[in-house]
Amino acid sequence: MAKVVLISGINGITGSAILDHLVKYTTQEEWRRIIITSHFPLTLVMQDPRVDFLALDFSKPVDVLAQDMSRLCTEVTHAHFSSYVHKDSFAELNVANRLLSKNFLDALLLVVRNCLQNCTLQMGGKYYNVHLQPVPTPAREDQLRLVTYDENLY
Repeated sequence: MAKVVLISGINGITGSAILDHLVKYTTQEEWRRIIITSHFPLTLVMQDPRVDFLALDFSKPVDVLAQDMSRLCTEVTHAHFSSYVHKDSFAELNVANRLLSKNFLDALLLVVRNCLQNCTLQMGGKYYNVHLQPVPTPAREDQLRLVTYDENLY
C-alpha cells in the first residue's frame, strides 16, 4: 500500500529537504500523497501532483487544528514534525516549541484512521543542548543529557 506523508515546517531547512527527497527520489507507488504544512505562505515551487499544501498554525487549539487537518490528513501513514518558532529566551523557546509539537501530534491522532505508522520529531543539535551551554566534543548519543526534558524539549 502506498504511503501518505505529512511534513510540517515546509519552509524550513529540514521540511524542505524531506520534501525535496520525496519528490526527486520516490514514486507515486511508494508515496501516494505528500501533504506539506507551514504557518506562513508557501515559498517553495514544487511541481508534483502528489503534493498538497495545508496552511496550519500549530499554536492553535488542538480541536481547531484537527478540523483543519481532517480534509487532507485522515490517511497519513508517516509524519515528520519539523516546525519551529524562534524565541530569544531559551525558556520561552522550549515552551513554545513543546506546544507546537504536542498540538501537532494530538491533532494528528484525532484525525488519522488507525493508519499512522511513524512520526518523526526532528531534533538536530538541540538534543545535545548546544543552544543552552557548552557541550563535550565530540557529542555522543549515549551521553547523559545535560538538562532535563522539562528544560529542553529536544
